[in-house]
Amino acid sequence: SVRARLTAQAAAPSAARVVRVNGTFRPMRGGVPLTLQVLSGGAWKVVARTQTRASAAFSLRYTAHAGTVRLRVRFAGDTRNAAAAKALPALVVP
Repeated sequence: SVRARLTAQAAAPSAARVVRVNGTFRPMRGGVPLTLQVLSGGAWKVVARTQTRASAAFSLRYTAHAGTVRLRVRFAGDTRNAAAAKALPALVVP
């Protein structure tokens, strides 16, 4: 199978500590399940789920706790594409 490619960017957290993550999935197709994960206690934990739109774009939201947050978007893989993950730069949430 072919490895999928993810692009993702996180916007600066809002005053309510909401982090928005937007990106795209390649190869382009809709309905692909994705998860947003946070690194907590040395393990990745799912904090949000979505599916790609027909344009292969996606968006996720996560309300973070104060401190430094490490996030990644993950595709688990399927019969067409191997699993893929995109780690985001660490965010400091006030």
